[in-house]
Amino acid sequence: MRAYLERAKAHDAFMQGEISEYEIGKRHLANIMGADPDNFSQEDIDKAVEYLLPSGLFDKEARPKMKHPHDVIPKRKAAEFDVDGRPFHTYFYTAKPQFFKLMHDAVFVLESLKKEEDKMLRRGEEANADKKIIIGASVWLTKPAVEEKLQEKLSDEEYDSFIRLFTRIIEHPISYAEETFIMQYRRVLSAESMISSIPELIYDEAGRPYQEAEGARKTSKAYVKIWSQGSGHVTVNGTDLLDCFPEILDREQVMSPLHFTNTLGRVDIEARVEGGGHSSRAGALREEALSPTSSEIPPLRVSPRIIKNNNVSFFG
Repeated sequence: MRAYLERAKAHDAFMQGEISEYEIGKRHLANIMGADPDNFSQEDIDKAVEYLLPSGLFDKEARPKMKHPHDVIPKRKAAEFDVDGRPFHTYFYTAKPQFFKLMHDAVFVLESLKKEEDKMLRRGEEANADKKIIIGASVWLTKPAVEEKLQEKLSDEEYDSFIRLFTRIIEHPISYAEETFIMQYRRVLSAESMISSIPELIYDEAGRPYQEAEGARKTSKAYVKIWSQGSGHVTVNGTDLLDCFPEILDREQVMSPLHFTNTLGRVDIEARVEGGGHSSRAGALREEALSPTSSEIPPLRVSPRIIKNNNVSFFG
């Protein structure tokens, strides 16, 4: 314990020294450039370094630079114990306090939404559809991004639990009440990436539109074709969805995007999955191929949708 506290103290002292040297260097650089040191921004520093130390190196990362220590030196957790050795964090003994605190908060948010929905139903009110969170313009943070945010390493199972729980929250009819909490863990896409990620419709000989896509999750790969003007028929590897995914949780994963986008019973799905287990296969279908809430943008997006007037609409 004492060694831990000493290392934390030494790290803090080291960072203070680096920051002090950075501030001194910034003031010297501002004086050289004839600028006000108190209003010399990082952008000004970058331009000054480029002007004073021109480089012909092709890779910009190899060129001279001057950045704040917090942007260069890897982050380190603050001391987790007081001087008596007591942990600060309530969830310290879970070994991953930040992650389990987040999951606890998410469950609390979900339960709060359920209670609020019950109150609305008793008053005869309905959820305001106009306030529904538009998720087509964003994706869940990737596992490395969540780890960076929490400063903790997560297993694949823990990340999957995080995605499933937050997806349940965002699919709740009044999730808009917790939009700020939800969007902390989603990354907004640029307009260019949104447009490029949506393939053109394909038409068969009868003029029926469909889309194709492929995706992967863990060791599983999914290849999907969605047909418009359907009746809700879903086949996976040539068999019924129930036969391919006997566990209800896996089936819910696959069908949840259709529930959320109101396309259940309006489209037919033909899918082929390979590799991995049931959960991994269901995740490949949902997260990569079917879902507009995918954690990563796959080469093709099979979600039967078009971007129009900044809203997500579905053909059918």
